[in-house]
Amino acid sequence: ASIFYLKKIINSAEDLKNIVIFLIPSKSDIEYAYENNLNSEDVYWFTELSKLAKKDKRLNLVNGFNYLPSSKNNINQLFLECDGHWSKEGNLWAAEIIKNFLK
Repeated sequence: ASIFYLKKIINSAEDLKNIVIFLIPSKSDIEYAYENNLNSEDVYWFTELSKLAKKDKRLNLVNGFNYLPSSKNNINQLFLECDGHWSKEGNLWAAEIIKNFLK
């Protein structure tokens, strides 16, 4: 469903010159990918948004998987222990990545 709504938002934003979508890996996404030796670019949401980006040159996909720390301990610090949402460190990590695409 989220892909459907992203397409609607992008199509309605005809006056925008640059659209950045930050693909947020959840803690469970990261763990599943590592446990199963998966490439994040093989998952449904990435392939569908990549197709969309090829059609619409304004669209810039930022795959959060590509910016993860190399250490599992450092990855765990990005998330709250209680529910898997981003911690303060996780929000700062994402902000540093995103700001480079908004210049």
